[in-house]
Amino acid sequence: MTSRRGYLIIICFIILLSFVVYITNHQNATKVVYDFPCGVPKTLVNPMSKDSTTSQFVIDRSKMWTQKKLEIYFMDDHITQETIDDVVEIANEWSEYSNIKFVSTEDIGKSDIRISFSSRKGYVSEIGNDAEKEMGKSTMSLGDLNNEKNNIKLKSIVLHEFGHALGLLHEMNNPNNPIVWKIPETYIYFKEEYGLESFEVDEQVINDIIDVKYSVFDSLSIMTYPIPAKLTHNNISIPMVSELSEKDKINIGINYN
Repeated sequence: MTSRRGYLIIICFIILLSFVVYITNHQNATKVVYDFPCGVPKTLVNPMSKDSTTSQFVIDRSKMWTQKKLEIYFMDDHITQETIDDVVEIANEWSEYSNIKFVSTEDIGKSDIRISFSSRKGYVSEIGNDAEKEMGKSTMSLGDLNNEKNNIKLKSIVLHEFGHALGLLHEMNNPNNPIVWKIPETYIYFKEEYGLESFEVDEQVINDIIDVKYSVFDSLSIMTYPIPAKLTHNNISIPMVSELSEKDKINIGINYN
């Protein structure tokens, strides 16, 4: 009887010790604090991450350019030299952090990227070197930005579209994106704001891309869309971004150096 009682005491002690260890570890665990302006936890937004073993944004490496200088041809005769200079200057912010340079050319035959301004097409770009398949044709549309007076909007859109021209995809398609979408509301919003059909919203915003390089979600990336909280079940919002994030800067260098 004594032996059995001692055995039970030992079992109870082990269970109690395991419980104490669990409680201690649980209390010491890192807590996710949702105090970042965009509503994304800081553990998912780490601008100083320098892990070079994986791309830190969503990029299709098969679309990357091999040459270090990309020549841009502006297809519209009515575009002023001031607009051309502004676009090239903004695009070259990517060049400050990578071994690639954008220059304008007047020879369409030598051009790598061909830009038109069409409000009908809106803002769109071929992904990276897919532009080579469209020789003599426009590979990027900058909508009506030639008439844009808002410098923040101008910079935001030009940096974003040239990100695509370098092979970057939308950060929203990152499988680590924490947003839980309200699907019907999201379809309506992107139709009204961007003229996107439901299948385009699926491709460019909602669906994950799993066969490209990616890691943690970067809500500060220039490759995000502005997202109002009303489109998400978990109340996440993302403002308009008009600057390259720290990850954008670090990782364009990783991929283009």
